[in-house]
Amino acid sequence: SKSSQALGVSEVVADSGSALSADAAMLGEVSFGLTPVDQDEATAILSAVRPGTGGSGRKGVPEPQCAGLGQGPGGQLVRSCLVSTGLSMFEQTRTKRTTSEFEGGLEQVDVKQVPPGLRSEALPLREGGRVSAATPRQRFIPGSLSFEADGEEINSQRMFMALLLNDTSAASPALLKRIESHRWSFKGAPEFACQGRGFSFFIWCLMELQQNIQMETEGDALDSKLVSACRSFVGAQNRQGRMGDMYQILTHFISNSVVFHEWDKYLRVSFEDSRANQETFLVPRLEQIWLRFQRLRAILEGIFVALDERFVWKHRLPKIGELLQEHMRKRCFSSDLISRNELFQQANVKDETLKQVKLAFGYS
Repeated sequence: SKSSQALGVSEVVADSGSALSADAAMLGEVSFGLTPVDQDEATAILSAVRPGTGGSGRKGVPEPQCAGLGQGPGGQLVRSCLVSTGLSMFEQTRTKRTTSEFEGGLEQVDVKQVPPGLRSEALPLREGGRVSAATPRQRFIPGSLSFEADGEEINSQRMFMALLLNDTSAASPALLKRIESHRWSFKGAPEFACQGRGFSFFIWCLMELQQNIQMETEGDALDSKLVSACRSFVGAQNRQGRMGDMYQILTHFISNSVVFHEWDKYLRVSFEDSRANQETFLVPRLEQIWLRFQRLRAILEGIFVALDERFVWKHRLPKIGELLQEHMRKRCFSSDLISRNELFQQANVKDETLKQVKLAFGYS
């Protein structure tokens, strides 16, 4: 009886060992937003949390109570919350991967991973056919933006003060490097940023504005405090007699902004589709662009409002909103595909978004 029981235990352990390698392979395919877990790490995690393979459970949590979890990867991950060894092991591997990803500056990625239409605009090419990776995703929530630049911690509060006080000290070389390699950088951005610390933060805000508009469908595209600081920065430049320079920065930014290129590419694909004359197909795609453009226009009008009040009317230049709308029309809504579309040729349409788009860009 004892020998048969021992034999049964050995068979269970053997089966557990074979299942362990299979489950480790399955767990290795799950990334959880981090670097994918390799076979060795997955085996180590599962061996720590699976009963009978070296893991030790927390006191007061006997294994029979966890039997209903099963022996699959999901059950093992739940057990990792109840087993101190497995949890600490998982945290160590996650911390190790996260630290290695951001240590030593920016990573290098293969140029094949970059969309072909953006290789020449969004990410400048480097030697050997490689490009600098995009800046890690950051949202402008006060206190959340933080990184090191030449030994100084840069955060949203420091940006706010530098913009508000029109800081004219030299721009940080590390920040200039980040601006050049930013996913939403545009031609001429490093040159504008070199003019001073305040200018470098101002250009950074313009790049983050593009990123937030494209990546976030709700909420503020730029933190209201930073919008106010950018508006004060533009006002300070105007008081110094540099209104023309700020108008040039605005026109240069919208002319080289990556978002207009991406919107135009997205609309062309939509209008080339065989279903482009169907309202149920086209309107949701127009909304994706139209709502983003409205958010961009609102933020830029708020930042450059001083130009509307003190500069453009003197030189008979278009106001900020009119300039953006005309630029949007020429970049994204001037192709023959749109003018020949049946929905844009109709005099009366029911959808409100389609009405607004047609009225804004001269198709009414």
